[in-house]
Amino acid sequence: MALQAFCDDLNEFSWFITLDHRLESAEFLRIGRRGTNPPVVDSLIVYDRPDVILVKDGKPVVTIEKTREVPTGHNVGQRVARLVRSVELGIPTIKFFPFDARKHGTHSSMCNLNARLLLAFENMWKIHATPMMAVNWPSDSHGELFEDESADQQLQELLAGYIRSGFDPNCKEFRQARVDQIAEYSSRCETYEAYGNPPPSLRIERTADVLRELGIASNSLDARKLLQKDESVVYEIGMTEEKCRREDPYTGTQFIYDYLYCRNGPRPGDKNRNLILYFPNIRQRVWNSKNPDDSTRKSSNWYLTASAHVYRDGWTFFR
Repeated sequence: MALQAFCDDLNEFSWFITLDHRLESAEFLRIGRRGTNPPVVDSLIVYDRPDVILVKDGKPVVTIEKTREVPTGHNVGQRVARLVRSVELGIPTIKFFPFDARKHGTHSSMCNLNARLLLAFENMWKIHATPMMAVNWPSDSHGELFEDESADQQLQELLAGYIRSGFDPNCKEFRQARVDQIAEYSSRCETYEAYGNPPPSLRIERTADVLRELGIASNSLDARKLLQKDESVVYEIGMTEEKCRREDPYTGTQFIYDYLYCRNGPRPGDKNRNLILYFPNIRQRVWNSKNPDDSTRKSSNWYLTASAHVYRDGWTFFR
């Protein structure tokens, strides 16, 4: 069994191979820029680079993203696009992060997981028939992250079962992780009911009403395509022109909302509702100059799944 661990840097590799003794034989390879990696790896970094891609005998078998940050509030979309690409290609995917932890700084406070992420992961799993798992990095009663061997225990057990099964994505450990993930979502919605509903930045309305509110002529060809779906999801993004050259967390958040409220199939166009990204403070020419659909830049992530962009003075239809 030839194992290669493609990682963003050596520190991530050094951490990864401690998760199971069978990973110690893995060869370290740094993830390079697009076009410099084996095709199976290049295909996985089209949206962005994850931390670890494990390749067995030339085939990717798991993707892992590790972060100390709690995906809370609007920042829930941070790093999600890179994980979506992996699950789209049928590669089991794990995001290892704290569900609850203390944010340090001038105004130290506890941060809690935006539970919508868990349901989005479940929907991705269902649609792509590929494991998409959130694994908790535990913290103590004060919100301080565990830093000893217990920090990785759940992740270690998950990977041990997967390796023991011969890298079977239907292994019992992954199946149990799915049950636990759904239960965690339900539990958090009981504590904070708002997570069971769309966030304030998003509204779901009849497509005809949306077009009228946004001043889009319903008799245009693109508008008629949008009207083929009775409802539309409008995600309002309040960036200004001065600060609109950015991707995170918004491009990841669009995927979360797509899988929560629109997507019903594996392709971006497989939706039962349109997904419209609305930029009320940005003119179209400014947007296009700062966020081109250029496959060599992360700005291309803005164009991966939305049905349309609507700007202060115009709009663009995609699918």
